[in-house]
Amino acid sequence: MASKEQIAQGVVKYIRADVLPSIQDKTFRTILSAGTYLVEAQPEMIDKIMEHPIISVMIPKAGSGYDIAKAEQAVRKALEENGGIEIVIPGIKWISPDEKVLKFTAADITALRNYIGG
Repeated sequence: MASKEQIAQGVVKYIRADVLPSIQDKTFRTILSAGTYLVEAQPEMIDKIMEHPIISVMIPKAGSGYDIAKAEQAVRKALEENGGIEIVIPGIKWISPDEKVLKFTAADITALRNYIGG
C-alpha cells in the first residue's frame, strides 16, 4: 500500500536519480526535470494518472492509497520475460524535434518500488 504522496515522491526520486542522468538531450532532460517539480508541488496529479481505466485496473485504490504490490510484481516479471520495454517519446516541434527512446528493465521497476516504499 502506498499513498499518493509516497508514489509522487518515489517517482520524482527515481526520475532524478535513475532517468535524468542517462538522458543526453539537454532540452528533453530539462522538460522531464520540470515535470518532476510539478509532481512534487502537486502530488494530487497522481490521482489523475491512477484514474486511467487501464491503470486503475492494475493499481486499485485502497482507502486513501494504492495497492501497488501486485502491479509491481507483474510488471517486473513481464519485463524479465521480454527483456525490457522501450517507450518512444515523439519530438516536440521547435523545442526538441527528434524522438527520444527511454528503455526500462525489471531492475528499473525494482528501483522505482524501492523509491516509493510503502
